Amino acid sequence: MKIRHGFVSNSSTTSFTIIGICMDRDKVMEKLLKAHPSIFDADDADDVGDDIYAVVDDIISKLDLGLSYYFPYDSDVYIGLDRSNIGEDETGKQFRERAQKEVSQLLGEDVPVDNYSESWRDG
Repeated sequence: MKIRHGFVSNSSTTSFTIIGICMDRDKVMEKLLKAHPSIFDADDADDVGDDIYAVVDDIISKLDLGLSYYFPYDSDVYIGLDRSNIGEDETGKQFRERAQKEVSQLLGEDVPVDNYSESWRDG
């Protein structure tokens, strides 16, 4: 029996479990552009337009955060630490605190994190 551990490219169903936030994509974009003006100045914001995927990816990469992000629906963005990334010697409380710290660093303000598990099907 074979077990696939990587991404299944022909799957039309996606799921995730994170400790993080779920927020309206426009609100996330507003917070990111405000929190990181040195990464995206006003001219960049016009160039970026509605490409929140590129903005989130670029800022997470530049800040060297371990966050994952998901856009399963048109209006919502899920950002947080994937549950599979808990350290071997890390308690649940420490993992939650790490998620809180990274999400807050990303958004530029202290935000409460929670558990999110979602799945959706394309098609």
